[in-house]
Amino acid sequence: MDINTSEVDMEEIKAQCEHNWRKLKSVQSELQSLPAFPLQNITDTGAVGGEIDGNCSLELLKWHEKRLKAELLLLEENGPSTLPENKEIQRLVLEQNQLKSSEQLEEVLVFFRAKRSEVIDELKREEETSSELQRVNETLKKKLSSCSVETSGESVPSPSHMQDISAKLSKINTKHKFFRNELKQILNQHFPAPQHRTAAATLNESRDIDVSNMLPLSSVIGKLIEQSLNTPAQPYIDIDETIWPYHVELLLRFQIALKDPQNSKRMKLTPFHL
Repeated sequence: MDINTSEVDMEEIKAQCEHNWRKLKSVQSELQSLPAFPLQNITDTGAVGGEIDGNCSLELLKWHEKRLKAELLLLEENGPSTLPENKEIQRLVLEQNQLKSSEQLEEVLVFFRAKRSEVIDELKREEETSSELQRVNETLKKKLSSCSVETSGESVPSPSHMQDISAKLSKINTKHKFFRNELKQILNQHFPAPQHRTAAATLNESRDIDVSNMLPLSSVIGKLIEQSLNTPAQPYIDIDETIWPYHVELLLRFQIALKDPQNSKRMKLTPFHL
């Protein structure tokens, strides 16, 4: 639309406004031409709040009716539409309203697209977490099923297997007895039990020595082994008069036994397995 068309539209709007203004002035002049009545405590709707003449009240209601009819006639002539009668102006106004609505809808669309991307990202994270949990669940199920199969698959050993185990245990016991007897013979031969004369030469002769109560070296070593196996938390034995001091010195020198650092009258077997 060019400049001339805009000027024509403006002229039409001005003419419409002048026409409406003339109508309003005519209605106002009609209202002003009405005679004035002395009103006391009367509301806009015509209700009488005080004591006035009945004829005056009737005349007032009649003029009030005429005013309402004039306003109704004005509304019927002009119509409720606020748009001008020019079709081109109406089209421009509608276009502006449509553009404004379109801009608002575009803003809403951008907002919902952003929210949609956030929801999609959150959904992807949830799906990844769900897949990881499913894999962990499947792995745990497989491990549980394998453990169940292994537990249910355990069977009673066959007689041949039991015989093989019994034969091996018998060989171990035989070898154990053999080495134990050999060790006992070696200890008794090279480290015999103390005699009265030997004990008197090594101990304080003022002491009363009972040689018959002294244990041989094999018995001392056996006592150390039993104490170490039966009570690992307390492996020490007391060095009393039944143990010959020469045997104690021998065991300590060759590091077969160790003394208690808190009590020199106690010793234990050296933990060779550690």
